[in-house]
Amino acid sequence: AKARYEQSLGVAERLARDNPGSAEAQRSLSISYDRLGDVLREGGDLAGARARYEQYLEITERLARDNPGSAKAQRDLIVSYVKMQESLGDAGYAQRALELASKLQVEGRLSPSDAGMIPELRRRAGEAEGAGGGAG
Repeated sequence: AKARYEQSLGVAERLARDNPGSAEAQRSLSISYDRLGDVLREGGDLAGARARYEQYLEITERLARDNPGSAKAQRDLIVSYVKMQESLGDAGYAQRALELASKLQVEGRLSPSDAGMIPELRRRAGEAEGAGGGAG
């Protein structure tokens, strides 16, 4: 699986490089980083996974900032915050995800299928806070 995701990442990197203004090409690249991070984490390479999640976060932050009206871009950012919280154990990322999800819900832009993430994000932010987690 790792080799397949690395190959996919190579294709996504070329597309993103050749189309720097394309949000979709950038999003595809971010998803490739996320998926490779998942494979690395499952294989026990936590440092490698964290590095890929950081690349994922960098792109999703930029896409969310550049496309504030895009619920998809905002949701991708929530997911990247969760991945960072999981890889670093930092409650600050869970809190950021919770704040963004809550904002989208108030604005009516959080899909009903994603509304269930809010209690889980509250739990993660609260648990990590209680354990002395910091702000990302």
